[in-house]
Amino acid sequence: MKKHSIALMLFILHLIFISNTNAGLVPSATRVIYQQEDPSQILLLANSNPYPIIAQIWTDQRT
Repeated sequence: MKKHSIALMLFILHLIFISNTNAGLVPSATRVIYQQEDPSQILLLANSNPYPIIAQIWTDQRT
């Protein structure tokens, strides 16, 4: 029973002190879909932070 009380207390403290987080890198879309014959597609990324950030992206080729 004591373990449940401690777990409940930690959960309540977590809810009280949980912080708001916001994404600093905002994409213009959640998916990029393009035709097979198109060589490329554009995805805009906006930095909403007051400081510069670095982003790393990659694509997977499905076979």
